[in-house]
Amino acid sequence: GTDVITLHRPTGEIVWAAPSLTHILGYSPVDWTGHRLGEFAREEDQPEIDRLFIDTLAVTGSSQTARFRVRHAGGAWRWMEATGTNLLGDVDVAALVVNQHDITDKQATEEALRQSEQRFRALVENSEDCIQLCTARGTLLYVTNSSTAVFGHSADEMVGRNVFEFVHAEDRERSSELWQKCLDTPRIPLRAEFRVPHPSGTEHFVEIVRVNHLDDPGLRAVVSICRDISDRKELELRVRQSQKMEAIGRLAGGIAHDFNNILSAIHGFGSIIEADLPARDPMRDDVQEILRAVERATMLTRQLLAFGRRQVLQPQALDVGSYLRDMERMLRRVIGEDVELVIRVDDQSVRAKADPSQFEQVVMNLVVNARDAMPRGGRLTLEAANVTVQAGAAGAQPEVTPGPYALITVGDTGLGMSPIVQEHIFEPFFTTKETGQGTGLGLATVFGVVKQSGGHIFVDSAPGKGSTFRVYLPASADQPVLAKAATGTYPAVGGAETILLVEDEASVRTFVARVLRRHGYMVLDASNGGEALLMAEQHPGKIDLLLTDIVMPRLSGQQLSKRLRTVRQDLRVLYMSGYADAAIIQHGVLEPGTGFIEKPLTAEALWRKVREVLDATPEPVPRLVGPE
Repeated sequence: GTDVITLHRPTGEIVWAAPSLTHILGYSPVDWTGHRLGEFAREEDQPEIDRLFIDTLAVTGSSQTARFRVRHAGGAWRWMEATGTNLLGDVDVAALVVNQHDITDKQATEEALRQSEQRFRALVENSEDCIQLCTARGTLLYVTNSSTAVFGHSADEMVGRNVFEFVHAEDRERSSELWQKCLDTPRIPLRAEFRVPHPSGTEHFVEIVRVNHLDDPGLRAVVSICRDISDRKELELRVRQSQKMEAIGRLAGGIAHDFNNILSAIHGFGSIIEADLPARDPMRDDVQEILRAVERATMLTRQLLAFGRRQVLQPQALDVGSYLRDMERMLRRVIGEDVELVIRVDDQSVRAKADPSQFEQVVMNLVVNARDAMPRGGRLTLEAANVTVQAGAAGAQPEVTPGPYALITVGDTGLGMSPIVQEHIFEPFFTTKETGQGTGLGLATVFGVVKQSGGHIFVDSAPGKGSTFRVYLPASADQPVLAKAATGTYPAVGGAETILLVEDEASVRTFVARVLRRHGYMVLDASNGGEALLMAEQHPGKIDLLLTDIVMPRLSGQQLSKRLRTVRQDLRVLYMSGYADAAIIQHGVLEPGTGFIEKPLTAEALWRKVREVLDATPEPVPRLVGPE
């Protein structure tokens, strides 16, 4: 037979063994007769054999079972499943009967299955994703412990409830449609994203992959794998917001560039008319009103250029603490007496690389914004500190490149902002103020300046809890500028030098040429770089100054300057532009010492700057940072 049958005395000795012992375990019946079963079994299995005999002796007629390992005559261990029956009262047997069946292969299969189940359970229970098993109606049968991290509820709280209870009310209809589709298409994974109302009161975004395994005998359930993607959705929102701001910035910058040329012409010719009118001419008031309107428009274009990151910046190392203390008196006048101003600066020198005037504009706009958020007074805190952003550090903003920064924090105890307002706060012309109370360009300007300076700005706020703006500017190891650089004043005198003027906008070129000629300069005016090269080649005398626009078709101001300086080494260069693009947009900055005048131009600023560049000590060839 396939079983080993042995008869035992009450004390356990074997009195008879079936012949099947030989082909199953390799022993002859004589080898086992007079011995105990435990002598052939594995030592750690002896207690199981003892229990089998004790239980068999205790109950007459019924069978007891046990599993243990017995050594084959060849040396291998075999798993045996034994059934013990007490037949001591049977006069024909008068013994304990043990029937052993070789289950080695079965035991190996069960062990492999057990290990597989352990590995699967360890994988499922330790997964960061929440895994759910549901009935066809959506009742949760099983939920992994990771449900707490994803849904905010423990597995015990979720099992037995309907899966739709944990979906945001506004998303339940869409979730129901996915569920029905899942029931209609077995074994096909379906993916969707839903909002989940978290017990903390917040909304989490959850990505769900569902597969219908109701026809699988081993599962009989709909399997759902759920992952919290709130952080990813937040990052996607920031990327979309950044892309939107970039697109708006390009539009704003382009518009401002065109307007700067128009405003240069309007203000230029207006100022010429004003200078030619007699002191008591009734037209003077009208012309002055035009000039004032141009100045207001100029401020708007500058703000748009700042937002669009199209300004020409001249960054240098700044001692942030020194600048904040120098601005303190002015800031106190701006915020009024009902707002307490607190300035805290790191004990160590906080050095940032930024354009000084633009840095002051950033601080001023943030302070004015904070003041407006505190109509009944409050506290405004200005802080500056050195920080180093570590890659992957907790709380670090993913868009901030790791490295050293100067962190300027502007906090207020004002009205605060809702999440919707925060989403649009840096967009141009967005404002929560009443009509006529603001342009909505203040924070847009701050955003543009900070970004073009290679920095980052973030806001933390909540209704009724004030706002905190954090500005990260690149740190600088250079010797800082402690105060504003003094700008020399030049009398209203001209000169007799020769100036090569290159400007593609006809009205601007005409105005600039007229102003310079009025001040005694000889002007060669060209509409593009090619024409300027031809003029320079044909002009027999010295050319003292190249006054050129930066952005021109075909040949940029930088390229033109470089080519002219190869043959006229003593040529001085003065760039003019209201728009950082093309040759300088890669960095948006000028090298220190480069002559530059910003559009829109005024007659006074123009002749003063021309005289300044002509009278300055000769410098190395001025050039722009960026591709040529």
